[in-house]
Amino acid sequence: MVTKTRNLVLSCTLKTVLERLPNASFIRVHRSYVVNISKLDVIAMCIWKSIER
Repeated sequence: MVTKTRNLVLSCTLKTVLERLPNASFIRVHRSYVVNISKLDVIAMCIWKSIER
């Protein structure tokens, strides 16, 4: 976990961390990353075309 003053190493799952954070402020953007949306400058919308195999 990265804060303004330090980096922390946590021994719990990201799911557990996300459950403890305010839902309105944080989103999971990848299986390894959670982002505080109030700290974002720009949000770009991407359109992914799904390909059936």
